[in-house]
Amino acid sequence: IFPLGAVPKPLEPSEVRPVSDHTKSGIKAATNEEGLRHSLTALQDIEREFKFGYSMVVGDIDAAYPLLPLAWWIWPFFMFVWYDIDASDSASFMRLYMHVTGDFGTSGLPGTFKIFFSDVVVGMARSESILTLPLPVYVDDCSLIGRCQRFLMREWGNFKGFLLALGIFMKDIKERAAAQVQLVLGFWWDSIARSRTLDAKKLDAYRGMLKEF
Repeated sequence: IFPLGAVPKPLEPSEVRPVSDHTKSGIKAATNEEGLRHSLTALQDIEREFKFGYSMVVGDIDAAYPLLPLAWWIWPFFMFVWYDIDASDSASFMRLYMHVTGDFGTSGLPGTFKIFFSDVVVGMARSESILTLPLPVYVDDCSLIGRCQRFLMREWGNFKGFLLALGIFMKDIKERAAAQVQLVLGFWWDSIARSRTLDAKKLDAYRGMLKEF
């Protein structure tokens, strides 16, 4: 049984993301990650594809890891205890719960999601010519890049429709329309000035941390 925590979502102050502490469940020790290790190349991909005058549209997959169902033989690793309220007498007590889909905190899930989304789903979209433009992917963050904004937004809409048919949703709150100056992965990318600038909020946070150190 593992402890369950939560962290606030930056763009949704009233929402939190549950985080599983799997250092206690034993799933890490029982996981073979040999075929799941991979490199995150989104920064280098954007550097290569975001050429002069190009635009970029960005989006984020909603509840990415819970899209992945867990095989029944690993269910014993995904049990946790949580406090609940009984409606009849308002007494507080603890209940045993179990995740049956992917969660945040499991060591093998980033590699598993990469195979599912980047390799399989994006590969399917390309094989059907729904996706023709470069699409750097950083875990569940997608950046579609192209020269013509109208064509770029049309392909983005087609891709979202393709994902929707598979039961994969994009977060509306995190979507940003095609632009030549775009915020992606904590940086402002400018295809006219050919520059990459750290976001002001992150810069202030890093300065504060450095002063504290």
